[in-house]
Amino acid sequence: MDGNIVLIKKYPIHKENTKNKRNEELYQLAIEIMEYCKSKKKSLVVEDLNFKQLKTRMLYRPKKENKTLSSFAYKKILEKLERKCLMNEVDVIKVDPKNTSKIGKEKYTKIKGLSVHYCAAYVINRRGMGFVD
Repeated sequence: MDGNIVLIKKYPIHKENTKNKRNEELYQLAIEIMEYCKSKKKSLVVEDLNFKQLKTRMLYRPKKENKTLSSFAYKKILEKLERKCLMNEVDVIKVDPKNTSKIGKEKYTKIKGLSVHYCAAYVINRRGMGFVD
């Protein structure tokens, strides 16, 4: 348990799909992620995001921004992942995402040669493992 990156994989979600097809895509994505964690005997570490406060302010935002926020699939993905992980005895660890992008950018982008987003995910994983950045 050294906190180093072992795999980087991007999972695209196709927004243009129908709702049923998108749900099936999310379900298959959850299975793939859970199976990877199970095969490596690793826990899944995720951000503990809360959009309630942001959604209450949606009345004062541009329509395009509201649509993007409303269609964000994070909650659906997380529900499917948690259900699959629970059924297959894979731990899901939720961590506070506060300042992860900032820490990732300042500390790891140059060292790891990755984008800010990947470095933020790296910081989230390290938090889940108990490391303090």
